[in-house]
Amino acid sequence: MRKVLLLNITLFISIFAFAQSKSVQRTVVLEQFTTEDCGSCPYTLSAIEAHMDVNPNFVIITHHSGYGTDWLTIEESLAHREFYNAGGSTFTPAGMFDRHYNGLDNDNYQGIDPGPVFWDAPPQGTNRIDERTNIPAFVTVNIYGDHTSTSYNITVTGEFLDDFPQDIGVSLWITEDNITSETQSGASGTWTHRFTVRDAISSRLGDIITESTNTGDTFSKEYSFDVLDEWNLDELYLVAIIGNNDDSDVNNREIHNAKQIRLTNLQAVPVSVSEFYNRINIYPNPSDNKIIIDNAKNANIKIYDLTGKLVFSKNNINEYQSIDLSNLNKGTYFIKVNRNNTIETRKIIISR
Repeated sequence: MRKVLLLNITLFISIFAFAQSKSVQRTVVLEQFTTEDCGSCPYTLSAIEAHMDVNPNFVIITHHSGYGTDWLTIEESLAHREFYNAGGSTFTPAGMFDRHYNGLDNDNYQGIDPGPVFWDAPPQGTNRIDERTNIPAFVTVNIYGDHTSTSYNITVTGEFLDDFPQDIGVSLWITEDNITSETQSGASGTWTHRFTVRDAISSRLGDIITESTNTGDTFSKEYSFDVLDEWNLDELYLVAIIGNNDDSDVNNREIHNAKQIRLTNLQAVPVSVSEFYNRINIYPNPSDNKIIIDNAKNANIKIYDLTGKLVFSKNNINEYQSIDLSNLNKGTYFIKVNRNNTIETRKIIISR
């Protein structure tokens, strides 16, 4: 009887924990490396194209680099060769999937891959896509915007469904689909390039989110760009990427989720997202001696330690309020901001 009761309690806890978990379907980012001199690339790309009908939960970003260059090569694609992590040695066809490094020999060739990029000819590439799409994502991504003529203003927003302790960056790319090749090696007849990188609208590795990236936190980044005359507007796509931002280690830049949208399908920021711009910003976090509370004019704040002890309070704060934390020990605290009878709680970390 006791064993049955214990089993039921354990089962209840497990079901409850699962029910409380929150995740979304992952959109995998395949960054393909190719050039018109690559004779094996058309075969590999055709297999990946066919896989879209089987698994639609991935997007392609094509960098024209890795085996020489061609007329579609841009500076960011050349810099992206660092992801091979092989001392300057590159090859095509090649791909990386969510920039994730697993320390394995994914292509069964010459041992463990030194970086996220490997020879992704079938079935290695399609297998990797399926593997990654089966992993849930814990951050949402949305793209909104408006434009005047050929000038576009873009907003990338999202919400963290789990804690993300390291630096997280937002990057925004523009790709063009169905570009007719000039002299594609290994292709018969007319060949079209798929989802070719036209520009990195953001910094190449992503713009770091300076606000908190814990469960329930949201983010927003704004970008602007002009559509160039040589681009086909009807074939342009925006791809927003949320991932680790590590300047020193190419094997620690995993993408956590992404969003792709055709530029002609771009929609304006809805009211619910507009309200997001009124959110309270607390930074830097972690902090050493002080924090700034922005956009919380006339709010009342209270800071508690992990035992629930009140360690700081202030009423009717300014629009841009600086709070001195130098008298507090390093560690984790919770700040409650009461604004218009709505209480928002954030976790802050003091590190010295």
